Amino acid sequence: MKKNILVLSYEYPLPWDGLASGIYELVTNIARLTVDSSTRVFAGSVGTAIENPELNIKVRKGPRARKYISLYLTTSLFAYFYYLGKKIKGEVDIVHGHNHITFWFNIHKLLFGFIDKTPYILTLHSTASGRKAQIDEKLPFFTQYFEWPLHQLSDKLGCKVANKVICTTQNVLDEAVKYYGLNENKAEVITDGVNINTFNENVTDNRKARHLQEKNILLFYGTISTRNQTEKLLNAFTKAKIENKFLYLIGNGEESYIENLRNILNKLDITQNVVIISNTDYSKLPPYFASANLFVYNSVYEGSIQSILQSLASNKTTIVSGFKSTDEKLNQNLIKIDKDITEKDLANMLESSILNTKQIDTQYIKANYNWKNIAEKYISQYQQITGEV
Repeated sequence: MKKNILVLSYEYPLPWDGLASGIYELVTNIARLTVDSSTRVFAGSVGTAIENPELNIKVRKGPRARKYISLYLTTSLFAYFYYLGKKIKGEVDIVHGHNHITFWFNIHKLLFGFIDKTPYILTLHSTASGRKAQIDEKLPFFTQYFEWPLHQLSDKLGCKVANKVICTTQNVLDEAVKYYGLNENKAEVITDGVNINTFNENVTDNRKARHLQEKNILLFYGTISTRNQTEKLLNAFTKAKIENKFLYLIGNGEESYIENLRNILNKLDITQNVVIISNTDYSKLPPYFASANLFVYNSVYEGSIQSILQSLASNKTTIVSGFKSTDEKLNQNLIKIDKDITEKDLANMLESSILNTKQIDTQYIKANYNWKNIAEKYISQYQQITGEV
């Protein structure tokens, strides 16, 4: 396949936040398998963008969203103009958009799609309507009445105008059908993947370096937030009767939410047993997974399962909630809990899971969820929408 691929994504390293690592892995693996193609990424990077000239990947940085100046007036708008410039030059054969950075491009395809036939794949890592239905929290006025409605509109338009819609979990697909009327005939579930060379059972842990050799270590890695019920996990951890227990909370989040967690730690005087780490480089994550006895991801709603796959590839007992998969073999490797589990019941689950390590079929995870395998599925979709199969 010899194509000029334009990727539109709000997140792309640097920094390694949100969906950045997953999209980076996907883009680079597709590029490795399509050596005659060129890839241009437009993203809201704020640091030095990671490019791969040997794979013909170049990154164009756009402005990030600011408070009261959302991505719809910044990154998304600039991404659309970037597309137009490249299209006029004849340098775009496929557009691959991620989530709602495609807002203005979706409007363009709605209005001018009868002229502009550029093949378009949209990957939905979540749906605005699905998240809104699942998350019971009061949103700021600007978010409630401006950002969420535009996010929902972008999702709906994307489902209408894209040639193919890829949903990263089954629940995302179900929501897109329910809320946006997505035609299931042009939809596909393709999950995130895992870099099996980086995350595996042979990685050296960092227990000795951090003086944690005798600890029972619990790990959370993701967005530290109400959606991921990080405070519930913290409270359950304090209640759990586990000897020499230690908890890593790794990820970014709202400063006010993380500050509240730190206040809880100080109040309970457990700062020696819980460490919050933010802004962690992707390459530095594997030793934390290698060190963990147990990985916990008790989310209300989740569209990206990359950290869950990283845990399984590292051969770790993994407790999860908030996502649905039709892959029964994947489900069998997980300990699934209800998203509404009480702190007491979660504490009991932590206790029993530490004592009874679950057997993980790492070979199945590596064979079916490595990023090369995921990239091949996307390339198949590219070929379908460009008529190459």
